[in-house]
Amino acid sequence: MNILRKAMAREVEDLKPVLDAVYASILRFQRERTPRNEIRLRAAMAPAIERLMQFRPLLPAYKQSDFNLLEDTWTELPAHDLIMLFDHCVSIMHVRLERKREQWEEQQPWTGNLLRLFDSYRDAPATGPIEGEFLCSGIAASGGRVTGVARVVEHRGDFDALEAGEILVCRFTLPETVPYFDRIRALVTDEGGALSHAAIMARETGIPAVTGCGNATEVIRTGDAVQVDGDLGIVARA
Repeated sequence: MNILRKAMAREVEDLKPVLDAVYASILRFQRERTPRNEIRLRAAMAPAIERLMQFRPLLPAYKQSDFNLLEDTWTELPAHDLIMLFDHCVSIMHVRLERKREQWEEQQPWTGNLLRLFDSYRDAPATGPIEGEFLCSGIAASGGRVTGVARVVEHRGDFDALEAGEILVCRFTLPETVPYFDRIRALVTDEGGALSHAAIMARETGIPAVTGCGNATEVIRTGDAVQVDGDLGIVARA
């Protein structure tokens, strides 16, 4: 059993509804990135961050530094970096404490600015920049970087059009889409987070995935050559 959940079971249960409110506000912001939705996002995060800090003493030192960074900088961070850092700290709660730092950090969606902030708190590995015209960004749900031809699927009945080696771009995935994962080399979705069906299936099948982009099906067209970076959570034109 996860040590945090065993030692602080009641606190973990109390945290769940607060996190639900935060992730609902994240999805709202990703769908419509307005100043009002950003204000609502930050307001939802305030009590969640306060509760997260209860778990800091039980973490290894290098993970405590991530919590310190969130506590110190969350009001000044751009919304994208704030979402990424918050999601990372929440994810720490769901991994075993003995997991190696390098394996975990290879999957993280750090931007250049956030990496520099991490460097001021602890050593952080270098992350290579993605090249090409920026198209959209979201949650880095499954690590890896690939280039390929996009297939935008907006209706459930259109998945049969997928060809082997294409990059699937859709609103979200459902269990009925599982057989199609054998055809695709990467996944990009409008909705969903690190624990969504799309993210879980991408990790199980070993393909890069960026979820929760909000507008991927709008800015990407079938036939576009795109690069998907599942480590940075970014999709760009190849």
